[in-house]
Amino acid sequence: MVSSHLSESTHTKKLRYLESLYSHADRLLGNHSLDDALGTLDEAALAEIMESWFVSIRNRSVATGADEKRWQTAIGFVTAIVNWLSTGGTGNDRLRQSDRRCRPRRILHRRLS
Repeated sequence: MVSSHLSESTHTKKLRYLESLYSHADRLLGNHSLDDALGTLDEAALAEIMESWFVSIRNRSVATGADEKRWQTAIGFVTAIVNWLSTGGTGNDRLRQSDRRCRPRRILHRRLS
């Protein structure tokens, strides 16, 4: 939905990056953990998933240009979902407060390199 303006090959790459993020989260916290964390806005689980994802990318033996794209795709996806939930007209103050608390973490991890 968000990437409809992308070429098919770029869109496919981004979906593969996200699939890899989901697999990482499943291995870390169990099946469906990323969706569960996003759906319930579980800040601790989201932080654990994203921080361990960051470390796993950062600690690869051979760094490539795709590493930054992989990270940017994942952080952009999670941020977009959290923003969508917090501005969805729900009037949910908890979501807005969570977004404010996550902002420093997003700034810290904005760039992988």
